[in-house]
Amino acid sequence: MFNLEENKNFKGSLSEFIKIIKEAMYHQYGINDDKITERLVRYYITKSIIPRPFREGKDVFYTYEHILKFLYARKQIIDGWPMGKFREIMKFEENEYFENFLKNYSKSDISFDSMSLIREFKSQTRYSPERKFRNKLNPLKYTKRVDIPNLQDALVAIDADLGNVVKQEFTTFQLASWLVLLIENHKLSGMTYELSRKIGDAISSSLIERKPMTSQELQKEFSQHKENEELKYKMQKLTNENEYLRHKIKEETEDKYKSENLKSDAIEKLKKAIEKYRINSIHRIEKDNITSVKLSADLNSFFSKVEDNIKSENFKKQLPGLLKSFEMNLTDSLEREIQNSFHQNEDELKKLQLELDRITSILLK
Repeated sequence: MFNLEENKNFKGSLSEFIKIIKEAMYHQYGINDDKITERLVRYYITKSIIPRPFREGKDVFYTYEHILKFLYARKQIIDGWPMGKFREIMKFEENEYFENFLKNYSKSDISFDSMSLIREFKSQTRYSPERKFRNKLNPLKYTKRVDIPNLQDALVAIDADLGNVVKQEFTTFQLASWLVLLIENHKLSGMTYELSRKIGDAISSSLIERKPMTSQELQKEFSQHKENEELKYKMQKLTNENEYLRHKIKEETEDKYKSENLKSDAIEKLKKAIEKYRINSIHRIEKDNITSVKLSADLNSFFSKVEDNIKSENFKKQLPGLLKSFEMNLTDSLEREIQNSFHQNEDELKKLQLELDRITSILLK
């Protein structure tokens, strides 16, 4: 039975290494792996999955470290992990990391599938650019990368048609060694029989399609879709702006209509005020003329009576003084009447001026 502790001092040839690896695969994972051959081991070495064997003169041998890393890598590959996902781990992690993995794995964990492993990898930080690794067999020392470009610049450099990195989680269904199906986890959670049947029909149609879409056509289709989305957004924006302008025009039309009505009313009031003032002025002039004519007639009649009835010489001497006194009284009375008429006209002029000022302010708006 395979035991890690018993093989810590292992040092053997390629054939001895393969024998112990096959035994370990069965006892550790319950897998009879007939695909483990010399060719497979050398392939893993060229892909930097396991380190190169040690050399002493003409002899080449494998060690405990090779066993640990091969067992770890082989299980990841069987579970569906691509080599690129754990190659960095193989280079820089110490033996303790792989020992812990193998110790924590038992035959009762045979149901431990690739998705469980994915969740485990996501729950732990296996590798990050900030982490420093030490490996006695690797002469390269890890240093922090300082030459990583800006993400947008890096995407432009590879002609990416995306504006950012898209992160999606997929479930892998490996139906055969040559057939793998990836379905997004979110879509898988709502899977129904009807949808699965439609997916099967779509796969069947795509497999027999004689003229499938090329990557260039896909990129063109994606770009066109992006342009259509941008166009739809711009059209919606223009529609909203058009609706706003229509609303503003309606408001301005209503305000203009109200303003025109106010101006029409103001002009009409102005016409009536002027007409009223004109009529009042005519009446006043006519009244003043009548008063003057009547006053003149009264004076003439008075003087005639005085001249005809008064014979006394003494009274004739006093007559000029009496006439002068009467004339003064009459003049005062006439002036008062004229002054009252003037004040009345002045008040009406003031009222008319106020009305004109109010109407002018409305018209100016």
